[in-house]
Amino acid sequence: MAGTQIVKHGIFPKPSVKIPTAVRQASCSRGWLRILVQYTFGAITVASFIMIVMISMRSDTKEHRKNEVSSCSLQNCRIICNDTVPSLYEDVLSIVSESEVLCTRLALTFVNPYFEHETMPAQWLSNLRSSIYRLNIIRGNLRFIAPQAFMSLFAGNIEILVFEGITISNWAADMLVGLSSLQRLDIKLCNIMNVQRNSLRAVDETLKVIMFTYNGNWNPVNISGSTEMSALETVDFSFNIFNSILSNTSFTGLRNCKILYLNSCNITALGPGAFDSLDSIEDELNKEQIAILKKAFEAFDHEKKGCIGTVMVGTILGMLGHQVTDETLKEIIDEVDEDGSGELEFEEFVTLASRFMVEEDAEAMQQELKEAFRLYDKEGNGYITTGVLREILRELDDKISAEELDMMIEEIDSDGSGTVDFDEFMEVMTGGDD
Repeated sequence: MAGTQIVKHGIFPKPSVKIPTAVRQASCSRGWLRILVQYTFGAITVASFIMIVMISMRSDTKEHRKNEVSSCSLQNCRIICNDTVPSLYEDVLSIVSESEVLCTRLALTFVNPYFEHETMPAQWLSNLRSSIYRLNIIRGNLRFIAPQAFMSLFAGNIEILVFEGITISNWAADMLVGLSSLQRLDIKLCNIMNVQRNSLRAVDETLKVIMFTYNGNWNPVNISGSTEMSALETVDFSFNIFNSILSNTSFTGLRNCKILYLNSCNITALGPGAFDSLDSIEDELNKEQIAILKKAFEAFDHEKKGCIGTVMVGTILGMLGHQVTDETLKEIIDEVDEDGSGELEFEEFVTLASRFMVEEDAEAMQQELKEAFRLYDKEGNGYITTGVLREILRELDDKISAEELDMMIEEIDSDGSGTVDFDEFMEVMTGGDD
């Protein structure tokens, strides 16, 4: 075995090489280098995502603002703004300023305006110029008006204020403070929920006309019964639902009022002394209204003696669009028929009817009657029979006698055809010619 060297495995130790910990951990799955790289790329990814989101949001905002184009337009010194939001108030101020070059007096209308928190804020549109004489707010989300909402320069020159189709959740006594020139207040087609006492105190020296119409069921006592208004001339409460709510406190603030309209208010009963405070009410009506009443009066004055029985008053009021209960009717008649004769002369009849008469738009009335006529003219012949008309008149007054009906039908159907066309129907229902 000469020349052969046998080396036993493991006899000679391997040389010891000391590897630094940092280098050794660099190859591990949890090494600092890999962690650093992961954190770096993660931060870059997150930053990129945030940047993309911000760019997208900015783009959306720009696009949104681009779509927020002013919807205001000027028509014959009337500015109409549709769907206005607070961010577009500057556009409103701008068009008002431009319009003042052409118009010394402007009417400003907001249709479907948006108010934050459903509230008109204090000093609303305080930068608006003072040339606005009429302000209309139609529909929209308005429910509350801050106490100092009208404490601004432009509000001090408003003469006419109109709210239409909104909800008034709370009408405080100081809601109209600042409207120092207000002469006319229109509230129509609104939901009036809570009206506090002395609600018109802020405008009691300037307000001349109050128009509260088509507002459903509400109590007028804190509008017309708590503050006496020295300049007030006309109040129109037509087409509301008062039922039996009117009492001796309902109109105590109307001592200076000359005309009060209560047309079609579904009045079922009147409290004692309901009209006692109406010291200045005038019985005068215009010529057209007098003519209508004269025609109706003569139609029921069958004996042509210049007076009608009080039992006929309910029928006539029904023909004029007023359905009243027997109790209410008796109270009104007792007040007018001072001598208790059971008959009313024409002047007394006018005094009674003037409390309910209100001038209506002729076209609107004609349209309503056309719709009613179509309901009765089921076959579309253009006429109804006198038998149908008899039923209509009987529905208006179930106490009317057959003889009285015969006399009325005879006068209406003068040619004896047994039919009534629309013109004749309208004449019957209005008491006058078409």
